Amino acid sequence: MIKCPKCGFEQPRDRFCAKCGVVMENFFQKNLAISKRYNSILASLALALVVLVLLGGLYFWFYHRPRSVEVEQPEAQAQKTTPTHQGQNITRGTIQQTQPQTTTAEGGATAGTVTAGTATAGTATAGTATAGTANASTATTGGVTAVPGGTAGASPASTQESNLNIRFILLGHELIDRLSQDGEGHLEVGRYSMSIVPNIKSKVEGISSEKNFSELGADTRDLTVSQPSLVFRGGKEPKSNEAIGFFVEVTPTRNVDKSVEYKLSIKRSLPDAQPGEEVKVTSQPFDESVIIPNGSAAIIAGLLPRKTILEGEEALYQTNILKALLDPAFQKGESEFIIIVSPNLSP
Repeated sequence: MIKCPKCGFEQPRDRFCAKCGVVMENFFQKNLAISKRYNSILASLALALVVLVLLGGLYFWFYHRPRSVEVEQPEAQAQKTTPTHQGQNITRGTIQQTQPQTTTAEGGATAGTVTAGTATAGTATAGTATAGTANASTATTGGVTAVPGGTAGASPASTQESNLNIRFILLGHELIDRLSQDGEGHLEVGRYSMSIVPNIKSKVEGISSEKNFSELGADTRDLTVSQPSLVFRGGKEPKSNEAIGFFVEVTPTRNVDKSVEYKLSIKRSLPDAQPGEEVKVTSQPFDESVIIPNGSAAIIAGLLPRKTILEGEEALYQTNILKALLDPAFQKGESEFIIIVSPNLSP
């Protein structure tokens, strides 16, 4: 006997139900497929639940596991950079009041006023010397080390600053040759060219009093690695209120041996005046990557084109660095407009 899965009628085994007529074999297969699908869904949900439980356990363990704490040794704490005040001796993190005394260095030179104190573990901090605040590397009895030449066992702190100096200059041919002497690269009058010149400060000072030397403007900015420093010198076109002149942006990118690589971006914006037409401001970029040692500079020539000055155009240039366009020697090619980029990045 077999029982119909749909109506429950019992009859001898047959394909069809004698009461409701359903095909019992198909009915059983359909229920079996539904049962398999249901079991597959349950298995997937169980697997997802296991994965969530594992991830939750890992998260809890990672953020709540015990962490090791490093304890700094007393010697390391004593060697930390600590402000040193006159009349105090700082040793192993403690401050002991001391009395100032004058120490005479070998050879009769006065070492200056030094704060003497008690040294621990062979290290003492000297107070105020004639050269400023000094930290002695070793100490004798009494905590004072005198050095010939008037310093008390210390090296003066570096006062070198990181800055950028930009100068806009109009020079005669002869002065350009003198300025770029010993430079890497040759400056050409009327053509875009660049030279990396050492000892730039002394060279500019050596020609600044000459007749054909005219400084049109200068600016100084702070300089930081990977941060652009921007200088603009020029004016504005009165109708459109657009800036005209030179934008100079310098970015230190990386150290190269004893030098620094800089990204140098110069944008020149000039009014384009045509008879009977409105004045339009056009811009042209000049981008370079250059390596400049401290104390040297990049000198760029050929940035300012010689052009015919129309009537009424002089007013755009008279009060800014573009007045070089009005210089007769520049228009004749007897002098050249240059930009000196002098970066100084302290280590």
